[in-house]
Amino acid sequence: MRKMMSVLAILLPVFLFFSCSDDEAMNDYEHQLIGRWVEDTDSHGEIFHAEFRKDGTGTQWIENYGVPGHVVAEDRFTWSATETTIFMTMEYSGDAAIEYVIRENKLYLSYDGDYMVYVRE
Repeated sequence: MRKMMSVLAILLPVFLFFSCSDDEAMNDYEHQLIGRWVEDTDSHGEIFHAEFRKDGTGTQWIENYGVPGHVVAEDRFTWSATETTIFMTMEYSGDAAIEYVIRENKLYLSYDGDYMVYVRE
């Protein structure tokens, strides 16, 4: 009986560790960012896009003149978020901490004095 309890005491933490899903590791703030976002603009110039995936990776890209598929720049990143800040490590441009708010299904980003608004794609 003592051996069985020892085995259970060893296996229980292992079972609990592996039974947690990736979704449980993600906080509520990160869940609300998941998906594709496009810059909310009437511009016919460069249109900014971002995709946040639930595995903590993402991509941002710029389409020239808003023509789908006419990508002029792309950067992959890893990310996490708190209530007010998205932390990104971008493939080409390094680390960034971007302040954000989501209101009325719009994503407001603020970084180094620049301000952008995105809507879900």
